[in-house]
Amino acid sequence: METKEEVETLKQLSHPFLKKSISSVTNQALDYETVLEPHEIRLIQISKRD
Repeated sequence: METKEEVETLKQLSHPFLKKSISSVTNQALDYETVLEPHEIRLIQISKRD
């Protein structure tokens, strides 16, 4: 980003979204597939349950 105008444009186009889901592992494999929009990022946190 080079200008203040570009930053403001991105702020207007950004739509934060939070989604939580719980999945089960079968055969010691977790399958996840998705299609990202241009410039979209995803954070995936995986933790082991006791």
